[in-house]
Amino acid sequence: VNTIVECDAIPSAAEVTATDNCDLQVTVVFEESILETACEKEITRTWTATDECGNASEAVTSYFVYDDQAPVFDLQPADISVQCASDVPALVDPTATDNCDEQVSISMSTTEIPGDCENEWTEVYTWTATD
Repeated sequence: VNTIVECDAIPSAAEVTATDNCDLQVTVVFEESILETACEKEITRTWTATDECGNASEAVTSYFVYDDQAPVFDLQPADISVQCASDVPALVDPTATDNCDEQVSISMSTTEIPGDCENEWTEVYTWTATD
């Protein structure tokens, strides 16, 4: 079975049992392999059931995990208006979370837009979160 899942929706491995027509105690061995790149991973889970005579059967499930969701800011500063540049409060850097990555990179840029009057301008701060 091949299934596509989100990073935060990977199911737990199932507890698998097996039966045999001759052996009352079948051994089930679980193995998991993960092939991972920067933005995706493939998880392959294999259960091998073996009876006392060495007859074996396998069940395999693969999950394909893709990071297709952007990070989400936890805090977004509100717009403010001030009379004097000295009234501008200290910047509060926002934080962000992502469903796949524990480390989210945040960058900031500023743009100054001249106003209609002398000594009037708008300062625009833009934060970008990247997973």
